[in-house]
Amino acid sequence: MTPWAPALLLPPELRGFFATPRGLLARDPSAILGSAAMAVCVGDHVSRLCESLLGPSRSSIVFDGRSGRREAEPPSAAGYRLVEAWNPAGSITLEARAAVCEASRQPGVAVRVKGEEDMLALVALECASPGSLVAYGLPGRGVVVLRTTRRESADAADSIMNLRLGAVRSQSRQ
Repeated sequence: MTPWAPALLLPPELRGFFATPRGLLARDPSAILGSAAMAVCVGDHVSRLCESLLGPSRSSIVFDGRSGRREAEPPSAAGYRLVEAWNPAGSITLEARAAVCEASRQPGVAVRVKGEEDMLALVALECASPGSLVAYGLPGRGVVVLRTTRRESADAADSIMNLRLGAVRSQSRQ
């Protein structure tokens, strides 16, 4: 395996833009999530919540075993088909994008990220079917929830296009 892999990287000047919630910021999103026909949940806390409220028949989950840069109890992922993907902080690798797009299009997929899932909510927004809910955590602030539309997906794709093409150390060098 080569020591470098292509990835989309978050430039420092866009960090503030990407930290802004893209939907409803809720302290307790249980009622909203509980009514979803399909939800894609990104982050350990949010994934555990979706796992308990919706299960694998109505959700897919994306997690990395960390919350707010600290180790966290990951969801059990029982009943989900487990996919692993590598993704360093502040980036979107091709491997992680493919796994999250798959999870966003069908329920019952759990993506365990080696690295960080911090940018992958954007991929879920881009790939989720219109009408699906996408939920992701903002540590210390709450959970952002939004129903996807064609417009939301296009906006997410536009945001991804603002990332910089670069390279990250490949997984074998981590």
